[in-house]
Amino acid sequence: MLEVSVDREDLERSYDEWLGAIPSRISEIEDAGLKPHKIDVSIAELIAWCQSQGRVVDGAARAEYVAHKVRQLRARSASGDAGA
Repeated sequence: MLEVSVDREDLERSYDEWLGAIPSRISEIEDAGLKPHKIDVSIAELIAWCQSQGRVVDGAARAEYVAHKVRQLRARSASGDAGA
């Protein structure tokens, strides 16, 4: 993620550092009245999505990509195709 993000200075320096920040981020999401979900992100898919949208990989694009993935999961669940 660090290699492809234009805002790398805003990202954690390592996976362990990122992992350590998760509990407080989950609390922030829950405090905002939202239910957090784990979404696996493929860096290659994120890059391809950003390119298809004409965007650079930054915080806003990462957030929109995750929202896109959530919409896909919900659509699959609604159609009864959650295992696909």
